[in-house]
Amino acid sequence: MECLSSRTIPCGLAGALSAMLALTACGPGDGATQGPAGQDSERPIEAARAVGPPSVLAWQVRDGDLIYRGNTRSSRIARDSAGNVLTLGSYVRNGSERTLELLKLDPQGQTLWRKTFAWDAPGWDFYSFPDLVVDAQDDILVAGQSSPLTDLGDGPLGKKSFVAKFSSTGALVWRKALCDELGIRAVAVDSQGAVWLGGQVGQNCNVGGGVRWLLQTPAYQGYIAKFDAKGEYVFDRAIGGRGDSVEVMDLKTASDDGVVVVGWRYVFNRSQDRAAFVSKFAKNGPHRWFREYPQGTGGFYSVAMLGDDVVAVGSYTGTMRFAGQDYPAGNLYGRGNLAVYSLDGEERWLGLMGSWMKDVAVGPLGIAVLGSCDGACPPPDAQFGGTDGVLGLYSPSGTRLWTARYGPYHSAAWELTYHPTGAITLTGVADIDASTFTSKQLIQHLRPQ
Repeated sequence: MECLSSRTIPCGLAGALSAMLALTACGPGDGATQGPAGQDSERPIEAARAVGPPSVLAWQVRDGDLIYRGNTRSSRIARDSAGNVLTLGSYVRNGSERTLELLKLDPQGQTLWRKTFAWDAPGWDFYSFPDLVVDAQDDILVAGQSSPLTDLGDGPLGKKSFVAKFSSTGALVWRKALCDELGIRAVAVDSQGAVWLGGQVGQNCNVGGGVRWLLQTPAYQGYIAKFDAKGEYVFDRAIGGRGDSVEVMDLKTASDDGVVVVGWRYVFNRSQDRAAFVSKFAKNGPHRWFREYPQGTGGFYSVAMLGDDVVAVGSYTGTMRFAGQDYPAGNLYGRGNLAVYSLDGEERWLGLMGSWMKDVAVGPLGIAVLGSCDGACPPPDAQFGGTDGVLGLYSPSGTRLWTARYGPYHSAAWELTYHPTGAITLTGVADIDASTFTSKQLIQHLRPQ
């Protein structure tokens, strides 16, 4: 493991920081519309006075031989109440041995502990992304696919998919083995400690409430499932119907303990193009609302909650119609989109940046996003040595506050967590070796000036 010490990034921020504090550093987001009248527009100003943008690279860690997945997610990231950082990734050890590793770092980037599990999931290497989340007690929820022989601490799983809870010190609290045909994309936890899963479910899979496979053609169907804080089954349900195929990419719990789900779907009798969607479900399962964007081809990759507002990020080509206005993508590679909704599904505002956005988190200044740049990206306020990756900050009302390039397309960060201190921690890849299909996990911690 290599850990680099703190350094200030050449930012070119002369005069721009004070302008940012007045919410004018980058101007309104490209294509963004302002939130509804009465929205608390003073929040980002007060937060900006307190912390500013994360313009200093405090530390970075290169770790292990991560299984390289090209332009798909490489590792997951979360943080706890003490500011410790957790990552979850799949690695190649000794040239061929595959492991799933849960790593915990302190706020200075030093290793606190590491949990390593034998991991081999044939057929899932590119399309399974084990996920993690930290609950209010700083316990750690991990969910994904693995080998039936994987031992999380109490014997072989016996199935490919699982959800497990670990204590803050890495001890296994409980685990639940699930169907072989269950693809898990995301895990979330609500205020009561209940655990939610989302992803794709295949034929003959019974998570607890019966078989959830509704398609008339061989494919996978979207689903959500809920377990209580002790891992006991509560309910599950399919998302979509017999005439479409839904892929759930992410989910987050809301202030009412319901869940918001994002991804895309293919409607067979319409076309094979995928349409982005965001949907809300109540805490006991009933569907509340659904928004879809069939005018363009695309999807949402990640979702976060900013108070009672829903924040979804993704990309699209063609045209996206949002809040009664058309937003043409304008180029072959499409546009990155940041869409904000009220808790009851009202379309509030849309921001556009780069050719796609892949992750989102919320913190003191409002909304932090990760994406990739193209000719439509604004000139960055800071350079982190990158070319086409971009890190951006938005206020809750849609003003773009700050941007920084941070890495090349295939060596950029893939997930982020935004700390209450104003720091941002990213995880991604570095030192790609195409001959062995591996790369190093790269964890970067950025703090305010």
